[in-house]
Formats: sequence, structure tokens, C-alpha cells
Amino acid sequence: MDADDFVDSLGVNIRLNNDGTPYDTRFNDVRNRLNELGVRHVRNVAPEGNPTFGSNPNRWGEYINRLNDLGDDGIKSALTFNKRLSNKTPDFNAIDDMLGRIEDHLQGSVEAVIGLNEYDNNAPSSQRNDGTWVDVWRDYQDDLYAEVNSSSSSWVRNLDVVAGPVAFPNRIDDLGNVTDRVDVGSAHYYTESRPENNSRLNEIVNNRSIAFGSKPVYLTEGGYNYASLTSGGISDKAGGKYVPRYLLSNYLAGVERTYPFEFWSRRNDGQAERESHFGLIDYNGNRNVHFYAMRNLIDLLGEATWNGDDWIRPIFSPAKLNYSLSGNTGDVQEALFQKSDGTFYLVLWQDDSVWNTAATPSNPPTGDISNSSASVTVNFHQDVDRVRRYSNLDQNSGANVDQTVNNPSNTFNVSVPDEVVVLEIDTGNSLKIEAEHMEETVGTDWRVRTINGNTFQGTINGSGNGWNNQDSPPRIAYTVANVPAGQYTVDVRGDTSSQGSSERGRNNSFWLRVNGGTWELMSFDTDRGGFFVQNFDTTFNLTSGDNLVEIAKREDGTRIDWVEFVPTGQGTGTGSSSPSPFPGEATRSERKLFGDGLQLSLTAPVASIISGVTSLFSNSRFSAEPELDE
Repeated sequence: MDADDFVDSLGVNIRLNNDGTPYDTRFNDVRNRLNELGVRHVRNVAPEGNPTFGSNPNRWGEYINRLNDLGDDGIKSALTFNKRLSNKTPDFNAIDDMLGRIEDHLQGSVEAVIGLNEYDNNAPSSQRNDGTWVDVWRDYQDDLYAEVNSSSSSWVRNLDVVAGPVAFPNRIDDLGNVTDRVDVGSAHYYTESRPENNSRLNEIVNNRSIAFGSKPVYLTEGGYNYASLTSGGISDKAGGKYVPRYLLSNYLAGVERTYPFEFWSRRNDGQAERESHFGLIDYNGNRNVHFYAMRNLIDLLGEATWNGDDWIRPIFSPAKLNYSLSGNTGDVQEALFQKSDGTFYLVLWQDDSVWNTAATPSNPPTGDISNSSASVTVNFHQDVDRVRRYSNLDQNSGANVDQTVNNPSNTFNVSVPDEVVVLEIDTGNSLKIEAEHMEETVGTDWRVRTINGNTFQGTINGSGNGWNNQDSPPRIAYTVANVPAGQYTVDVRGDTSSQGSSERGRNNSFWLRVNGGTWELMSFDTDRGGFFVQNFDTTFNLTSGDNLVEIAKREDGTRIDWVEFVPTGQGTGTGSSSPSPFPGEATRSERKLFGDGLQLSLTAPVASIISGVTSLFSNSRFSAEPELDE
């Protein structure tokens, strides 16, 4: 499976329209943290009131401005049409008004519109009692679909119309066949305190075809509640394990997109209040471990770059890895992904419960469950050059590399816990350079170091900043052989925290050039600690044959774990990386292509079609969550 296709399936629920909450009062922080998380999709509500702009925008004008700010960052919105009258019935007349505001003010920032939210649970009691809520739901969905598809604006007509999600999976089939009024089906799947795979998930898988046929399905709400003193709540620690498992399981079940609820908690009413504890970030702005777990999984598997208009995703056909698992595999789940550079990522976890579901307010939970890791052997039935194991995804410092084996022969023994671990598997088809194989050609300030399993090239603290003459500062270099010609952008994994958070702006940059060309300034974002991946849109032209890659110091304390060159779509062929001597050097034949350090991946742009994943999907929930606030 395409690794970036999984990343593109991830979104999150936000509530920018909620006055007085952190979404309102701390929008800049919300925006920065969304970019840090790495999601490309969010869900909110359609603008329900007439906006005013200028120096004093009203509530809806400011809301629209903020949706456009996110759109500028490549974070696109799916907006729920949910305006109600005083008697709780939907306002049919508002559909045209809300769609008009989207058409007039939100082009490029909105990608989908969604029908009524959980109307099966929020309709007037009379409609819920006699079942006529279904007729109202169908009429509203029909009007929304017709309005979008009859719009005079072509970009509005291209919006996906998503079915209004019901609260309970057994009510999906109550909708009947609605394939003529939706482009995408929907469901809500809150697991409460249970593992991600349970009977409710299967119930949705079975019911979704009745309503939506073979159309894709979005999971527009779902996930976990972290109010550990409530029935159905779990601890943050348990969330750090469950959230990646939940996202992966949804994707494997055929979910086109999952929007966990929610991004930032809007209330601060203590551990016994559910609505205060749905967020990946708490009310006060602290990132929870499940935020880090989701962020680090995206960092490992994503590779698309945002060019200001579109997400540029490498086009390739994922290959097959010939492998099998043996050992204690009874509870082990697996998902195999590949990036466009040929590297495979085998994601493994045990689907055991990590939370005591018997914990209740009357039984103060010490609910975290520790499960023994499973001893598993990965058997390779083809040549493999290196395997590297990433673990502890729920840390701010990034996933740890805690196991590396070069030339593992036919087997790799791995301990699989009740949380996600990722095996990065290189088969010799990608072009990579490790930090310990890059050689310093000027100066003595670069050092190879290892922290938490991450081996990197770093410039020495205290050795000076402000190196703007790139030909004189210390630099490292490497020659890559047999490179396919083409244009490439660069992804870099690095760390700006070598001198503490207050100094990140002083150790976040370096210079990079190829084949003696122009030195390009590369600067990491400074609002993150630990190792993370940053996408740079600077382009480099590589020629067929050998290419000399150089990295020069600009600031002391800079840490670079790896660099990846990603094709922009020009050039053909494949290549392989082998070290070549610099002038005056002897060839070091013992140098290995793979190791634990700076990784330079020159990805061959191969023309093909990205295969999509058929959405089968499903969703579950035990108790309905509140209405999407207006």
C-alpha cells in the first residue's frame, strides 16, 4: 500500500466557530499545532450567518478568514450543514445561503460538504419516536446534493457531498439506498474504552453497503475520550497506544478518511467531565501523548509536499515485499506500506486491550494494562539490505530507532508490544546515504552522534553561528552514483533542540547544494522539539550518473538525521547509491549504504497510477456524542 495514501486518509475535527474556546482565543496556536500534526483535512461547520470583513469582521467573517488561513497551509475543510430551527428541525432554506458563502469566500479552502449531523439522535422526539427522522434526513440530503450539483460555479459542483452521519451504526441501514444523493458515505465510530476492533466496527462494515453501495466512506467523528474518571474514558497513556491502532485499523477496513474527535479540548472541567477530554491537545494547550503518536506516525509515512496550491504526491505503483511472520503472532496485526523511493514500512502491533474497561467513577481506575510483548520473526524471502525498528511513537522527541540490522539475511527478530512499532525495510532499490558515510571536506565542526537510537550529523555547540559564506564553513559531502535525471524537492528529518527550546532559532538552518550549484538555505521550523520531518519546496536538478551532494554549516548545534530527495514528476529510470571518493581520497570499500544516520534518498520518478483503496467502511459507537456545535 502507498504510505502517503494512508497519511492522506487522516483528518481531525476542529471547532473554529466556537466563541470563547481555544479555537477562538488561541487560533494562531491551533493553526501552528495543526501544521505540526501534519494532517491535510479538517471538519467543521458551514458558515451560518452573513459575514462582514475588513478591519472589524464579525463572528462569521473571522471564521471564514481562519478557514482560508488553514486552506493556505494545505489544510482543507469538510463543512457540515447543520443549521436548525427553534423546534430542532433542519432549516432547509439555509442550504442555499450557506452554500453561497462557501462559493463566494472559500474557494480552495473547502473540499467537501456534509449533511445533517447525527439527526437520528438529535431530531425532535416525535420524529425519533415514529421514525420519520429518516424522511427528513433523506429530504435534506437530497436538497443539499441537488444544490451543489446545480451550482453555477464549477468548483462548487466538484465538491464531494458527504452523507449526514448517524450516531448509531445499526441505523445506517434505516436510511435505505441513498447512493443517488451522496458522493461519499459516512459513519461515526467511538470505541469508548475498548480496543479498535470490536463488533460495532463489523456492524458498520456490514451495513454501509445497504445505504452507500460501493461509494467511499468517511469516518467523520470517532476515537476516544480521555476523561479517565468517567465510564468509557481512558488514560492519556492508553490513548497513545490506541490512537495509531485505531487509525490504521480504519484504513485497513477501507475507510477513505478518518476525522478523530477532536483536535483541541474546548472545556476545562476536570477528569470527571467527558467534554473536557476528547482533544489531542488539552484545554491549556498541552499536547497529549496521542497527539505525538499520531504526529510521529505521519512523519514516518508521509512524503507529499505542499507547493502553495496543491499537495504534490509522488506517483508510483507500490511493489510487493516477499515476507512472512512466524512466532507468537496470535494477536499481532500488520500493515505493509511503501514509499516512492522503494523503502517498505511494516507496521506491527498487538490488538490487546490496554485499559481496564471495568474502571468507573465509583471504582477509581488504575486502569492501564501492561501486556507482554510478542516475540515475532519476520522471514524475508528476498534480499534485504537493512531493517530499522521505530518504537515509542508517543514521545515529543520523535520515534526512537531502537534496533538496526544491516544485511539481516533471511530473518529479523522483533519484539511486538501492544502499541505500534514500525519496521523500515530497505531492499536495495532506493538511493540513500547515511550520516557516518558523509565525509567532512572542509573544517572539523561536523560530528556523528547517536541519541535515542537516532544517529545524525551535527555541528558542535559553541563553534559559532552566522556562516553565510558557504565556501568557507565546515561542510560534509557525498557522491551518489547512477542517479536518474530529474527535478527533486527535499524532505529533511532533523532536531532544533540541541541548546534548549529558547535557542531553536539559532540552530535550525544549514546550506545544501548539488553538483557545485547554488547554495540553498534550509531552515527548520522552530516550534517543535525532538526529531521531526520538514518538507522543503526548494527544487534541485539532478543529472544522470554521479551527483555531488554537499551540506554546509550555518549555525552551531544543527542536527540532521536524514535527507530525502523527492521527484517532482520529471525524469525517468532508477538508480543506486554508492560512495565515490572525493578528490585526494581513497575509496572506502567497507562503507555501507545503510545505517543509522543522515539518509539521502534520491527517488526515481516512475510514471504510473496511484492505486486507490476501495472504501468498504464502517463505524461504531456506544453512546451518542453531542451535536456538532453551531
